[in-house]
Amino acid sequence: MKGKRSAFTMIELIFVIVIIGILSAVVIPKMMATRDDARVSTMMMDIGNAISEITSYAVSQQTTKSNLCEMSNSLSKLASSNEANCSEANQSIIKMGGVDCIKLEVIHSETNDDLNVSNVSTTNKLCQYLQKEVNPSLYKVRLSGNTIKY
Repeated sequence: MKGKRSAFTMIELIFVIVIIGILSAVVIPKMMATRDDARVSTMMMDIGNAISEITSYAVSQQTTKSNLCEMSNSLSKLASSNEANCSEANQSIIKMGGVDCIKLEVIHSETNDDLNVSNVSTTNKLCQYLQKEVNPSLYKVRLSGNTIKY
């Protein structure tokens, strides 16, 4: 009598392929969402660092520069990777995936200089997620003026 040959049948292989397909359909979207969460968290940290660096620069130098990247290493890093735009207009636009999301701006008045954070209108989902996480009302910072003691 011949020995019984052990191998997978075609039905068993099809079941395995179907199960792998179902698992990948569930896992891949979850991994994409995790990647987006990481990108938003990193950007939030960079924005917080930029605000802190601009504030420290303004207080230590008792002045501000029109190019915010000159006052913040975090903004310079973002600008070098095309995730921020630094102009000479006292503002910087932070981008997610090439789309304008958050605006940092130094507002000069007769008595005060303030750093304002605001949202840029967009329909980009990732950008809207970042805007939801960054509350502009928490980031109005007085850089100079009557209430600052040097």
